[in-house]
Amino acid sequence: MDDSMKKTLADKNNKLIDMVIERIKRDFIDDIVLVGLTGSFLHGDFNQKSDLDLVIIHDTARFGKLWETFIFDDVSYSFFYISWSNLERKAALENVGVSGLTDTQIIYSAKSEYLEKFNALKEKAITLMAKPYDYCMGIQ
Repeated sequence: MDDSMKKTLADKNNKLIDMVIERIKRDFIDDIVLVGLTGSFLHGDFNQKSDLDLVIIHDTARFGKLWETFIFDDVSYSFFYISWSNLERKAALENVGVSGLTDTQIIYSAKSEYLEKFNALKEKAITLMAKPYDYCMGIQ
Protein backbone atom coordinates (compact mmCIF):
# COMPACT_ATOMS: atom_id res chain seq x y z
CA MET A 1 0.00 0.00 0.00
CA ASP A 2 1.44 3.36 -0.97
CA ASP A 3 1.75 6.41 1.28
CA SER A 4 -1.17 8.16 -0.42
CA MET A 5 -3.54 5.30 0.42
CA LYS A 6 -2.24 5.15 4.01
CA LYS A 7 -2.90 8.87 4.40
CA THR A 8 -6.40 8.50 2.94
CA LEU A 9 -7.24 5.70 5.38
CA ALA A 10 -5.73 7.55 8.33
CA ASP A 11 -7.68 10.70 7.43
CA LYS A 12 -10.93 8.73 7.15
CA ASN A 13 -10.38 7.12 10.55
CA ASN A 14 -9.40 10.42 12.15
CA LYS A 15 -12.68 11.93 10.91
CA LEU A 16 -14.61 9.04 12.43
CA ILE A 17 -12.71 9.35 15.71
CA ASP A 18 -13.44 13.09 15.79
CA MET A 19 -17.15 12.38 15.23
CA VAL A 20 -17.19 9.80 18.05
CA ILE A 21 -15.48 12.20 20.46
CA GLU A 22 -17.81 15.07 19.53
CA ARG A 23 -20.82 12.79 20.12
CA ILE A 24 -19.41 11.79 23.51
CA LYS A 25 -18.93 15.43 24.49
CA ARG A 26 -22.47 16.25 23.37
CA ASP A 27 -24.47 13.24 24.60
CA PHE A 28 -22.39 11.13 26.98
CA ILE A 29 -20.15 13.57 28.88
CA ASP A 30 -21.13 12.06 32.25
CA ASP A 31 -20.87 8.47 31.04
CA ILE A 32 -17.80 8.01 28.87
CA VAL A 33 -14.51 8.96 30.49
CA LEU A 34 -11.82 7.74 28.07
CA VAL A 35 -11.43 6.65 24.46
CA GLY A 36 -8.43 4.66 23.35
CA LEU A 37 -7.05 3.44 20.07
CA THR A 38 -5.75 -0.11 19.73
CA GLY A 39 -4.95 -2.57 16.98
CA SER A 40 -3.34 -2.09 13.60
CA PHE A 41 -3.99 1.64 13.30
CA LEU A 42 -2.25 2.24 16.61
CA HIS A 43 0.79 0.31 15.42
CA GLY A 44 0.78 1.60 11.84
CA ASP A 45 0.62 -1.87 10.30
CA PHE A 46 -2.79 -1.46 8.69
CA ASN A 47 -3.98 -2.19 5.18
CA GLN A 48 -7.00 -1.24 3.09
CA LYS A 49 -9.25 -3.75 4.91
CA SER A 50 -7.93 -3.19 8.44
CA ASP A 51 -10.53 -2.42 11.05
CA LEU A 52 -10.47 0.55 13.39
CA ASP A 53 -10.56 -0.56 17.03
CA LEU A 54 -11.64 1.89 19.72
CA VAL A 55 -11.76 1.11 23.43
CA ILE A 56 -14.43 3.22 25.10
CA ILE A 57 -14.24 3.35 28.90
CA HIS A 58 -17.42 4.29 30.71
CA ASP A 59 -18.20 5.21 34.29
CA THR A 60 -21.87 4.22 34.46
CA ALA A 61 -24.00 1.11 34.24
CA ARG A 62 -25.79 2.68 31.28
CA PHE A 63 -23.58 0.85 28.79
CA GLY A 64 -23.39 -2.60 30.37
CA LYS A 65 -21.57 -5.06 28.12
CA LEU A 66 -22.10 -3.15 24.90
CA TRP A 67 -19.90 -3.87 21.92
CA GLU A 68 -20.51 -2.37 18.51
CA THR A 69 -19.18 -3.53 15.19
CA PHE A 70 -20.25 -2.12 11.88
CA ILE A 71 -19.00 -2.14 8.30
CA PHE A 72 -18.53 1.00 6.24
CA ASP A 73 -16.88 1.02 2.79
CA ASP A 74 -15.96 -2.68 3.19
CA VAL A 75 -14.04 -1.95 6.40
CA SER A 76 -15.03 -3.17 9.87
CA TYR A 77 -15.14 -0.81 12.83
CA SER A 78 -15.20 -2.18 16.37
CA PHE A 79 -16.01 -0.21 19.52
CA PHE A 80 -15.36 -2.05 22.77
CA TYR A 81 -17.08 -0.57 25.83
CA ILE A 82 -15.28 -1.34 29.09
CA SER A 83 -16.18 -0.32 32.65
CA TRP A 84 -13.69 0.72 35.31
CA SER A 85 -14.41 -2.47 37.26
CA ASN A 86 -13.63 -4.55 34.16
CA LEU A 87 -10.35 -2.66 33.69
CA GLU A 88 -9.46 -3.23 37.34
CA ARG A 89 -9.98 -6.99 36.87
CA LYS A 90 -7.82 -6.88 33.73
CA ALA A 91 -5.10 -5.00 35.62
CA ALA A 92 -5.13 -7.71 38.31
CA LEU A 93 -4.97 -10.35 35.55
CA GLU A 94 -8.33 -11.71 36.74
CA ASN A 95 -10.01 -11.11 33.40
CA VAL A 96 -9.05 -12.06 29.86
CA GLY A 97 -8.17 -9.44 27.31
CA VAL A 98 -5.54 -7.55 29.26
CA SER A 99 -4.34 -6.09 25.93
CA GLY A 100 -7.45 -3.89 26.05
CA LEU A 101 -5.58 -2.17 28.85
CA THR A 102 -1.90 -2.60 28.03
CA ASP A 103 -2.05 -2.08 24.26
CA THR A 104 -4.28 0.97 24.14
CA GLN A 105 -3.31 4.58 23.54
CA ILE A 106 -5.75 7.06 25.07
CA ILE A 107 -6.94 9.63 22.51
CA TYR A 108 -9.65 11.33 24.61
CA SER A 109 -9.94 11.89 28.33
CA ALA A 110 -12.85 13.70 29.97
CA LYS A 111 -10.64 14.60 32.96
CA SER A 112 -6.95 14.27 33.75
CA GLU A 113 -7.65 12.05 36.77
CA TYR A 114 -9.26 9.45 34.48
CA LEU A 115 -6.09 9.29 32.40
CA GLU A 116 -4.00 8.98 35.58
CA LYS A 117 -6.22 6.14 36.83
CA PHE A 118 -5.98 4.36 33.47
CA ASN A 119 -2.19 4.69 33.41
CA ALA A 120 -1.93 3.33 36.97
CA LEU A 121 -4.02 0.28 36.02
CA LYS A 122 -1.93 -0.21 32.89
CA GLU A 123 1.29 -0.07 34.93
CA LYS A 124 -0.14 -2.55 37.44
CA ALA A 125 -0.95 -5.02 34.64
CA ILE A 126 2.47 -4.65 33.04
CA THR A 127 4.18 -5.17 36.41
CA LEU A 128 2.13 -8.30 37.14
CA MET A 129 2.74 -9.73 33.66
CA ALA A 130 6.49 -9.41 34.23
CA LYS A 131 6.30 -11.68 37.28
CA PRO A 132 6.66 -15.46 37.03
CA TYR A 133 3.52 -17.36 36.04
CA ASP A 134 3.15 -19.12 39.38
CA TYR A 135 3.23 -15.75 41.20
CA CYS A 136 0.48 -14.31 38.98
CA MET A 137 -1.69 -17.40 39.39
CA GLY A 138 -1.30 -17.47 43.19
CA ILE A 139 0.49 -20.83 43.10
CA GLN A 140 2.66 -21.39 46.15
